[in-house]
Amino acid sequence: MRTELLAVGILGGGSRLGDRIETLLTRRAANPGCSRLLGGLFAAALIGVAVASSSAARWIAFAQEIRPAFEVASVKPNRDAATRSFVRVNSAGIDYSRVSLTRIIAEAYQIPYARITALDSRIGDLLSETYDIQGKAEHAASREQLMLMLQALLQDRFKLSLSHESRIQPVYRLAVLKDGAKLQESASDRGMATSALTPDGVMFRNMTMWRFAAFLTGRLDRPVVDATSLTGVYDFNLELRSLRDLPQLDLEAAKAVVGDWSSWSIFSDIRKLGLSLEANKAPVDNLRIDRLERPDAN
Repeated sequence: MRTELLAVGILGGGSRLGDRIETLLTRRAANPGCSRLLGGLFAAALIGVAVASSSAARWIAFAQEIRPAFEVASVKPNRDAATRSFVRVNSAGIDYSRVSLTRIIAEAYQIPYARITALDSRIGDLLSETYDIQGKAEHAASREQLMLMLQALLQDRFKLSLSHESRIQPVYRLAVLKDGAKLQESASDRGMATSALTPDGVMFRNMTMWRFAAFLTGRLDRPVVDATSLTGVYDFNLELRSLRDLPQLDLEAAKAVVGDWSSWSIFSDIRKLGLSLEANKAPVDNLRIDRLERPDAN
């Protein structure tokens, strides 16, 4: 009886393995000749189950312990159009003000907005809502670590569940040339990524390479995938020969040129930054949002 109780205690009531052990114990009582052998086997089996259960609990606790998370986090809806929208990321944490949920997810998973989809229209409505999110790291953290913390926050507060879908298609690979990239690191207290048209081209500030690839994607005839392995945040100016070739500075004409880069000088211009755009085929990652809920008030 004590062995039966032990089996149920480890395996839980209604366990199929527990039922089998109980059946074998009954047979053992009816056949004393094999009781010693069966007793040894039962003891070994139960010890193995106990060790496995203990190890599983330790592994679960270990996984929870190493899961990156903010020490303190706040999530609040912000629908006030008069509030300035901004994103700040530094080693101490993140500070997002009136940022759409689509952009927050894009930042967390470093993927362009166009590659985030949802089959449920209600989820699509939620993605357009704007939030203030602050997260403080317990210790100084890299941008990659902070984005993992942001992913965990989205899963906890918004019940975010998603699927990765990869499709091979024609792309341009954004890569670093042999002599290295010619980009300047942004200041440590990073603001929003910005781009602005200048007489000579486009000025980029606080720009990550995945976001630069997304910017290029919107102006070329196929997706641009980031193959640079550059993880920093950069300030740089992209000089465009096509703008200099305009007869005179015409803002509307310049906007038209910058709006479609598929047939002009970008492929040579970008090399001045120590980067290249190469036509190729590659898997393109897409995110499908399967579940998303409004967070509880905090």
